[in-house]
Amino acid sequence: MLDLFCGGVITRTLLDIPPTFAEKPPVNPERRNDPLLYTRVWKGAQGLAEDVRYHGKWRRNEAFTRIGHLYPKVAIPRGRGECLAGAPEGIAGRYE
Repeated sequence: MLDLFCGGVITRTLLDIPPTFAEKPPVNPERRNDPLLYTRVWKGAQGLAEDVRYHGKWRRNEAFTRIGHLYPKVAIPRGRGECLAGAPEGIAGRYE
């Protein structure tokens, strides 16, 4: 069933793309040189999910490189930045 109010395109994408790449390895440049790439069993959309994570991280870093200088560095009070654990220093800011 398509929800006509959500635009339909996103819904179709969510229905069509994951099955197309099911049980297949990722194709991102970071994994192409991995010797275990084709010997590992990829279940469901694991390979696609790994590609999406790789490209999302790449886009975030690229955006920060290009326009990060436009945003001020902020000091995050202790206890308020738990959700930023693991984020790059420039993106997460610094703790006071």
